[in-house]
Amino acid sequence: MDEPVYKRPLTKTSNPVRYPLPSLEQVKINQEKELLDLAQVRYGIRGTEVTLSFQPVGISVDMDENAIFRQLMTAPMHERADQVLYALATGQTNAAIANRVLASLSLIARMKDKEISNDHTK
Repeated sequence: MDEPVYKRPLTKTSNPVRYPLPSLEQVKINQEKELLDLAQVRYGIRGTEVTLSFQPVGISVDMDENAIFRQLMTAPMHERADQVLYALATGQTNAAIANRVLASLSLIARMKDKEISNDHTK
């Protein structure tokens, strides 16, 4: 006789191969390497020669994030990310600082876009 209570049939679950997740430090190092590679290829440090359509603002190795931001404020908004990538490609800043500056520039741009869209809806 059938039981009146439903019982889920037993399924054979095969354990898929689980790869260990990389540590946060490994992810950060890989991201910085990829950013440096991208910047060097983009500005012809590796690969074919390119011509710049902007004047570098003078980011130097000894600058911290605040100094880089002050220097970037002299450049047009649409060139700021390119300035940081160019400085990274030419060795004028390191990948960790460039990554943080680019992330901050992205956040600022998103906030301005949101602010503009809010102004248009009023």
